[in-house]
Amino acid sequence: MKYLVTLVLILLLPAAASTLSAQSTAPPTAQPTNTGVISGQVTLKAKPAPHVTMVLYGNSAATEVRDYTDKSEEKKKDIPPEFRSIDFENFSYPISFNLAYTPDVRRRTVQLKDGTHEYQNRNGLGGAMYKLDDVDYVDLTGDGQKEAIVQLSQTICGGSCDGGSDFFYFYSIANGKPRLLSRLETGSAGYDCGLKFFILKKQVLNLETFRVCRFNGVEFKPASDDPEETGGKFLTNRFTRFVLRFNRNRFVLSQRKVFPCPEEDRRSYQPKFEISND
Repeated sequence: MKYLVTLVLILLLPAAASTLSAQSTAPPTAQPTNTGVISGQVTLKAKPAPHVTMVLYGNSAATEVRDYTDKSEEKKKDIPPEFRSIDFENFSYPISFNLAYTPDVRRRTVQLKDGTHEYQNRNGLGGAMYKLDDVDYVDLTGDGQKEAIVQLSQTICGGSCDGGSDFFYFYSIANGKPRLLSRLETGSAGYDCGLKFFILKKQVLNLETFRVCRFNGVEFKPASDDPEETGGKFLTNRFTRFVLRFNRNRFVLSQRKVFPCPEEDRRSYQPKFEISND
């Protein structure tokens, strides 16, 4: 009996060895990480992707992109105590009544909800999108108290889109309520006086727009006083520099000058912004 058991073990060992060898050379099976097991089911947990909203628009020649990525976590500012109860993301803003835009999306005010609002054309082709881009706080009046500077973007689309415009609102605070002091509206990047840069230091604003433009106290609009100006959609060979000074609750034009520039496609141009009390 002892010899029979020994013989059985000798016969089984090669098979066991080959099984172990096969297991040791088999490729490892990938194991999920950060898993939870509930009733025998494996649930994978992943960090949610950041919220990104983008507007894609274009014509037969190219596609234009304006990025509406939420950058609130990237750029946090100290909010003055008097403004902490003001929710600029759910707020109504005045805008100019522009007859050049599609009648369905004409507005005198825009009511944002959670920082955005979209008005669609009734025919389903395009519309107007508004978004709160940023809020800064600076002593604009020189009284030692900070005012709020709210920046909105507007993009209007039909057969194609206009490249986007930039609106700026300047608010003081009185009895816990915001008071609109002044506002500025640039034209669209594609067709008229799109924003080139915006630099506000104390009460002096240096602002540049593409194309030959004029300032009417609120809007920057095309001017037809340069016979050598050429261009097309997102194309121009001129830009205009404005120097504005904040005086008695409004911006007053101090200087306007037109400069030549290379006629290049600027659909991907990102305006420069700088706001400070320095």
